[in-house]
Amino acid sequence: MEHSPSKMCWICGVAVALEFCKVDERGLPVHDKCYVAKVARKKNASSQLDQSLRSAAGRSGNDDSEENRA
Repeated sequence: MEHSPSKMCWICGVAVALEFCKVDERGLPVHDKCYVAKVARKKNASSQLDQSLRSAAGRSGNDDSEENRA
């Protein structure tokens, strides 16, 4: 049985055969599914952060009370 050359996916740490290996934006080897999951998590986290910041800005935008005008 012949082994095909492989690299280690930096996301999951499991070998990925060179014929199926993808390369991320930093030039590191990754599995397709690992990279897609990583990007999706990052996008989801970014969306949640944006939503939290908008909510916080909306709450702090009500500074028209008399105490704040004095």
